[in-house]
Amino acid sequence: NLALLYFDARRFAEAVPQFERAARGFAGRPEMAGAVPVIWSYLGLSLLGVGNPAAAEPHLLDAYKGYQKQKSLTAAGQARLRQVAQGLVKVYDSTGRPDEAARWRARLAALP
Repeated sequence: NLALLYFDARRFAEAVPQFERAARGFAGRPEMAGAVPVIWSYLGLSLLGVGNPAAAEPHLLDAYKGYQKQKSLTAAGQARLRQVAQGLVKVYDSTGRPDEAARWRARLAALP
């Protein structure tokens, strides 16, 4: 997937539109429900990577909620959940919301 290649290469500006397209394509497709948090997490982390924490926040929050709804997470899913929580800490640190950052640090510490 081109979006993942861009993400892994830290070419976040190029990854963002790819993940946005994927998110639109997966929206409203029940058979793809498990993949939606993955897309949201990559989109949010990519937006954070281009220095847009305000735009990253809702995607990371939706990703976190989506992962929490899943009955069980694979090791990769647990790692992604940790990355999302770390991303949220960065969002709140960079936007001057230390109380929210502390709350997400606590959530991150509680994750397996």
